[in-house]
Amino acid sequence: MRESRMVNGRNGHGDLMHFFAFGLGYSALHLARRLAANGATLSGTSTSAAGVARLASQGINGYVFDGTRAGESVAKALRSA
Repeated sequence: MRESRMVNGRNGHGDLMHFFAFGLGYSALHLARRLAANGATLSGTSTSAAGVARLASQGINGYVFDGTRAGESVAKALRSA
């Protein structure tokens, strides 16, 4: 497997990194913070509006997702990730 390093928010191919995680919980949040330290844009889902507000307070684009059906806002975010 080829290793890819991120420099100045760009992946090994020179593209800007946008990390999106379904269920941005403990493990994914740890990875997301490391990526953000290198310039990545972060997005993820939470099951509640309060969870999305917590993500926003950390500079993360948050989207409500109940685990059954992703709305158009989630689909749009995924297209840009």
